[in-house]
Amino acid sequence: MDSQVTRKTRKKLSRVLASLILAELFAFSFLIYLIIIGPPTQRLEMYVVSEPIVGFSPYVVEYELPIPNSGPMGIAVDDEGVVWIAATNVTSLISFNPVENVFRRYKIPMNQTRTIIWMIDIDSNGRLWFPSTSDNSVWSFEPRSGEFSRYELPSRNAFPLQLDIDESGRVWVAEMSSGKIAVIEPESGLIREYALPKPDEGELTPAPVSIVVDMDGVVWVSERAFGRLFKFYPDEERFEEVQLPEAIFTPVSLGIAPDGSLWFTDFGELMGSVFIQFDPSSGQLKRFSTSLKNGNPSLPLSLYIDNVGNVWILEQAGNRIAKFSPRLNTLLEYELPRGRITSSLNTIQFIVAQDRRVWFTEYSENKIGFIDTLKTIPFSVSLSQNYVKTKPGSVVKVDVFIIGKLKTPVSFMISGTLSPLGRIINATTSFSPSVIIEKYTQITTLTITLHDSIKPGNYTLTVGASDGQIISSAILYLEVENQS
Repeated sequence: MDSQVTRKTRKKLSRVLASLILAELFAFSFLIYLIIIGPPTQRLEMYVVSEPIVGFSPYVVEYELPIPNSGPMGIAVDDEGVVWIAATNVTSLISFNPVENVFRRYKIPMNQTRTIIWMIDIDSNGRLWFPSTSDNSVWSFEPRSGEFSRYELPSRNAFPLQLDIDESGRVWVAEMSSGKIAVIEPESGLIREYALPKPDEGELTPAPVSIVVDMDGVVWVSERAFGRLFKFYPDEERFEEVQLPEAIFTPVSLGIAPDGSLWFTDFGELMGSVFIQFDPSSGQLKRFSTSLKNGNPSLPLSLYIDNVGNVWILEQAGNRIAKFSPRLNTLLEYELPRGRITSSLNTIQFIVAQDRRVWFTEYSENKIGFIDTLKTIPFSVSLSQNYVKTKPGSVVKVDVFIIGKLKTPVSFMISGTLSPLGRIINATTSFSPSVIIEKYTQITTLTITLHDSIKPGNYTLTVGASDGQIISSAILYLEVENQS
């Protein structure tokens, strides 16, 4: 009994610590710069920019923002291809027209000089919506008229971080510090709040961090203080906790795929590399891992699902943006420019536009950029088998194929869900050869030696190759049976 209590206490403390780390992450993103820029006297300013910045990789193009130390964070792209950026250090929205090469600045009429605007969403009428932490509000912006509207949340210090817009135009908000979600009726201005159920253990307030509305109008909420997932039924004003088959620790960002499956990132107990698929109809949960960064966790943060079901993930510690294809079971990761202050925490948010460009903000560099995903990738990875059933103590060999014309040598890497960190534990892996230099299709052999200590269960391994600019990987499903 004492050991069970100790494990429960350790697990609770781990989640609390993970929550503190997440809070520090948001705070650090907000406090990198100490220079405060005073508000301009005019609401609208226009800037013509110089040529874009190229050269980091063939896939990445960057633009420096014309306002110094503006703190770009949330980002969205409208139907006209205009990019909208939340400039949090100067409490402004900035638009960028890539065709005209012009930035426009719209000063948000708030008293605060800085805020956190973690994201921007756009409704069916073209209005921009964004949460603002410093004035405890949600704002809307009408681009045609240039008018802002403010919706102050009823709970004090609610810390609104993420929002989603349902089919009827209602805006749903996750209030990370109040333990509530809110819904805003844009036409009437009416705001209602609903408190998440507290768990049986302790008095710690729930911390809803992400919110998304599915095609049936059900509101999904991830809660990081206790690692829980909820459904909220608006017509019944009722929460239902989703009973997951496996424990999650710190779910951060939610997304719903066209097939109805729910995807989310998980920080793990401290830091992790895992993102998760949950099938509401079957209750099945699958875990996947990004590639590691120099052997360390990648810290998947923001998540976006495009209209064909690809799952896009920002790896904040890995300093990459990844595309996972559930249909092909492949992962493609693009390296991003490093920040001057820290190589991670530079890229804060991203969005996939209709033209397949992936736009992102660079907070510490005062830039935005995009990944040109239409550019041809020089190679891809495939496996001789994608599913292996085996037992502890066994040895598995899988051929890994590099398909394409290599321009530079590629090196091999492996990560997996054997641990939340993405590291390979209770097993030993090796590639032979570990590097390929030749230009055309080549083969290496992956050897996996399972230790007797490995627990029976279902795992996924991410087997990839890197040329320093991209990582192309294929997923290997590993089922470990009980030792008979």
